[in-house]
Formats: sequence, C-alpha cells, structure tokens
Amino acid sequence: MKQRVAIALFSLIILAENALAEAFPPANPVIGSTWIEPSIGMDLVWIPSGCFFMGNDYSGKTLSRNEQPRHKVCVNGYWLGKFEVTQMQYERMGGANPSRFKAPENPVDSVSYDDISNLINKLNKDRKSKYRLPSEAEWEYACTAGGTDEEYCGSGQLDQLAWYAKNSDQHTHTVGQKQPNSWGLYDMSGNVWEWVEDEYWGDYAEAPQDGSARHIKLHSQPDEYFVLRGGSWSSETENIRARVRGYIDSKNRNEYHGFRLVYDEHLNQSMIDTSSLNIKMVKISGKNYEIGNYEVTQGEWKLVMGTNPSFFKQCGDNCPVENVSWYDVQKFLRRLNEMTGKQYRLPTESEWTYACRGNIPTKYCGSNDVNAVAWYLKNNTRTTHSVGLKQPNGFGLYDMDGNVSEWVQDDWDEENYYWKVVRGLYSYADISSDSRKSLPPEQWSDFIGFRVARTLP
Repeated sequence: MKQRVAIALFSLIILAENALAEAFPPANPVIGSTWIEPSIGMDLVWIPSGCFFMGNDYSGKTLSRNEQPRHKVCVNGYWLGKFEVTQMQYERMGGANPSRFKAPENPVDSVSYDDISNLINKLNKDRKSKYRLPSEAEWEYACTAGGTDEEYCGSGQLDQLAWYAKNSDQHTHTVGQKQPNSWGLYDMSGNVWEWVEDEYWGDYAEAPQDGSARHIKLHSQPDEYFVLRGGSWSSETENIRARVRGYIDSKNRNEYHGFRLVYDEHLNQSMIDTSSLNIKMVKISGKNYEIGNYEVTQGEWKLVMGTNPSFFKQCGDNCPVENVSWYDVQKFLRRLNEMTGKQYRLPTESEWTYACRGNIPTKYCGSNDVNAVAWYLKNNTRTTHSVGLKQPNGFGLYDMDGNVSEWVQDDWDEENYYWKVVRGLYSYADISSDSRKSLPPEQWSDFIGFRVARTLP
C-alpha cells in the first residue's frame, strides 16, 4: 500500500513539474525551439540573437525610399508568434472580436495599434504576462530568417508562401496553411498586414541599431503614424516583399490589419508597474468627468516618457512640465493610457472653464485676489514654481490660473480649426478665469504645460 502511495505521489510530482515547465519558456532555446504559452495558447518560435542588414539600397526597382538606407542591426533573441494572432486568441486575451472575416482560426483583423497596445497592457497587468509587439527590426530579422536576400518571407513561389490579391479570393484565411519560412514562421507575407511597435519615419536615417523600436522625438512629427509589415490578402506582389513598409495612424481599424506577438522574458516591468505614478484627480461635482488636481509635473512626465523637456527645473519633480507642444501631450497621453489601462485625455475648454470657476463667480480661478491663487509675471520671478503652493479653488484644484498656461483639447474656432486653445494664462494682462489664447499645436515653450482629465463611467 505504501509503495502504491509513493508511486502515485511521485507521478503527481512529475506531472506538476511538467506543468510548471510548460508555464515557462524552455531554458537555453536554440533555432527551431518552440513553446506554447498556456494563458492564451500562443505558439511561439525562438528567434536567435544575431546581426543583419535591414532595408534596401535603392537600385531603380519598384522600391520605396523609406526602405533606405540599408543598415546593420543586431538583435537579442526573443520568442515570436509562429502565426498571426487568431480571432480565438484575441478573445482569450480579453478582446471582443472586431474582425470582418469571422472565423476562429483566421487572423484577427480590423484592429488598430491603440486597440492592441491597450489590450496587451491589460493582459500583462492582469495575468503577469510579458507580451509586446515586435519592433520593426525584429520583424524583418525574423521574416528574412536572419537577413537572407529572399524577396519574400521564405523561399519558393509566392503562391506557396502568402495569401495576397491574386489567390486570396479577397478575404483572410486560416493561419498556417501556406509554407513557412526557414525559421518556421507562417504568413509573414500576406494574410494581414502586421502592426509593429515603431512609429513611422520616412527613412532609416538614425534608426536604432540595437533592434529596439523607434519612437519619434518630441517637437518633431505631429502625425502619430505607426508601421505595418508583410502585406495582406488584398496586396499586390510589390507590397508583399519582405522589406516593404506600410504605415497608417494608430487609431485606424480596417480588415487588412492584424498582428503577431513577442513574448519577452526580459520585458521591463517598470513600464507596467504604475505604483509610483500617482496622478491625483478631482471629480467635478455634478459632472461626469474628473480633472487633474495639479498641472502635470516633471516627475510624472519623466515616469511616462523617460525624459524631461522642461526649461525650469529648479523645483525638481514638483515643477509643472513645460516646453511641450499639443502634439507632445498626445504622445504622453497615449503612453500613459498604455501604462495604466485608463483613458486620460486633455480637458475640453468647457470642462476646463467650469472646473476653473469652481461654482464661485470670481475674477480668477478661485479668488478675486490673483496673488492668492496664481503665479504670474508680477510674482513668479520669471520662473515656474512647485505645483500646489497657492490657494486652491472651490473644487480643490491648484494653479488653474498661472504657473504655466494649459493646453486643452479644442480647436480655436471653425475658421482656425488647426490652432488649439490654451487656458490658465500666466501673464498679468491675460490672467483671468475667462482669458484664452490660440497657438499652433506644434508650438512649444517654457510657459506651456497641461493637466489631464478623464471621463467617468
């Protein structure tokens, strides 16, 4: 009897060890190693470390200059999805299936970059996963199996490799039906365009050489375009090539776009852990929104963006962030929402105005005494000050007037729809609860900052 119990106990231990082993990637993987991540049933293939030449040299063919210059990139090893994320897997991740071509084993389509980023961050936070999109360099390295000169993602005839305009019958297909590339990856060419992590730039000049994703510098490119790779079921042959780059804005959803995932054992969990990021919000009584208790500080900006663009830094992390354009603020909000899983935004002008007045009819935001509530040109000694040092208004909001002028969401008017509204002005001539100015959204200066808002459920 004791022997049978011992054998049964040993069997249970072996089963438990096997289950635990499957819950984590295999140790010391090599080319060809595979692993099924259990939480969403993702088939993954090990992509080994290595260096390759990314892009193309323009040679008069049907090539785009955005594939230039050809440059050397070195990547660290990573686990990449063997297939594009299917509709079944997307639902296991917690997403509602948005696809036009509905079939559980077809790639999910009609997903935007923002949809994917928000879903990945929620998945990682809730289930302690380590998923992300591949960088553009990682995608091309895997597609070309380490940098081969093959025209498509794999060798052989295109019809054997990809679903595209000439053979797709104008819809997506079950993943994995075509021939894989030499590293065992399916549908890298065709079926759906695949979102990658990088923001789009018109060429590879100054692109990262370490395999990381490229993010646009502040004050540079206003449009938030992100890169797609691989072509789709509707693409002609020239757009199925291994080095072709597509791009579109991050909110775009259409039936051509899907994605595959990287499982990153070394994912920087600090980008998911937001415990040190505490943006205090105040619910506005009688309204369905909340607004930042303070202007966004330099410390908060650094936690989200990793840099500090501000000119005035004498009060450290508690100074309001400045030197940010309206476009820069949109980048901050995107990343903040990815990190927190919440939906922060700029307040509308009407929300800002109502919150400023605090239900009290005063000349300034909270008082008829400007010195009580605001840092402005006559008392600020030509610098910003730590947030929250002045008297709050009736809602408990600080620095609604002065310290820095604040971007809001609105266009200036119908005729000048390109320009954006700025409130909470800091100069003596302009400071009052009613004062407003317009500025182009690419404008950045040491007197412009912002605070965030959020719609309540």
